[in-house]
Amino acid sequence: MYFFSALFEEADLDLAEKAIASDLKLLEGLLKTDPNNDKLLLMVSQGFGAYALGFVEDEYPERAEKLYLRGKGYGLRILTGNKNFDRALSKPIGDFEKSLQSFDHKDVPALFWTANNWASWINLNFSNPSALADLPRVQLLMKRVIQLDPSYFYGGAHLFFGTIYAARPPILGGNMKLSKEHFDKCFAFSQEKFLLPYVYFAKYYLTREFDEETFTSTLGIFQSKQKLFILKL
Repeated sequence: MYFFSALFEEADLDLAEKAIASDLKLLEGLLKTDPNNDKLLLMVSQGFGAYALGFVEDEYPERAEKLYLRGKGYGLRILTGNKNFDRALSKPIGDFEKSLQSFDHKDVPALFWTANNWASWINLNFSNPSALADLPRVQLLMKRVIQLDPSYFYGGAHLFFGTIYAARPPILGGNMKLSKEHFDKCFAFSQEKFLLPYVYFAKYYLTREFDEETFTSTLGIFQSKQKLFILKL
């Protein structure tokens, strides 16, 4: 998907922010005339997730929540075209997991961006038990992405698991060893072309490990780049 690639490479972040917001409104308008267009749905799902993370979440978390939910909703409109998944979406977790086997490689982008938006919304609602109850379903979506294409979006599913295992205490499933393994796989896929893993590795893993030297060198890699992201979507 190349629609947003030039904007991710835009050095003027104010210009990029305005352009993405404008493009999202344009795409939503196109969806009103073609509501079942999976390509458009995927673009909007990805776009809302990227826009909320890059330009909204830090200063306006409540607004970001709404954007993530919109992105998740557009992704689910694609995935629920699969009748097995549609029937299992609100059923017990075992049925939900079984339904994911009906997806194949072509479904990876929709699986990933739906899960990414969903996870980002949960991250802003950690004090909400009903939000936390959704996390196992998000983990299963990301697990299916890894099964089908672990390299997708620069190993983005590995970034998710690396972050989750580091952020949670052991009693809630945290595991620093597994976190490091997933971060390493993400680094291998991204090859410094996608810099967000370095920020999350420092923020979630290295702060837990109290590794000041690696923390400094990791952020140094990030700061040495002139652009925040260089992506080919």
